[in-house]
Amino acid sequence: MGDTNTYGGNLSGDGSNDYNMYFRMTSVNRGFVFRTGSGQDTLHITNNKLTVNGFINASGGFYDTSDKRLKTETNEVFDARNIKAYSYFKNDQLETGYYAQDVEPLMPHAIKHNNNGFLSLSYTQVLVAKVANLEEDVKRLEEEINVLRQGI
Repeated sequence: MGDTNTYGGNLSGDGSNDYNMYFRMTSVNRGFVFRTGSGQDTLHITNNKLTVNGFINASGGFYDTSDKRLKTETNEVFDARNIKAYSYFKNDQLETGYYAQDVEPLMPHAIKHNNNGFLSLSYTQVLVAKVANLEEDVKRLEEEINVLRQGI
């Protein structure tokens, strides 16, 4: 895999909660790593990817590039009506969401297989499909209502 070079330092807190920030460079992986005093890596910035183990608080929003000129092979939206939502506990926090395993057969492009064997889900892609499906349903129901009104 090649030699590993690590450069960095310790940012001391109160002695019991020191933090480390370092730059790691291997033949395939380069980037910054931030580690808490507990020894857990909390933030990685490597290979054009940001990985956070914990919460992200942000103001200003997140934006994905979505210019039509960058898109090819446009197709109909996937039918996501049968993707069921669940309430569950993850990391001792009550959450509501989808199971990546349920989404993958219908929308494999919305799933990433992580190095640790777990699956990650693009909620944005699933929710866009669900909203598009709802828009189709509303349009169909409006048309049915108009037909029924004409019969009255």
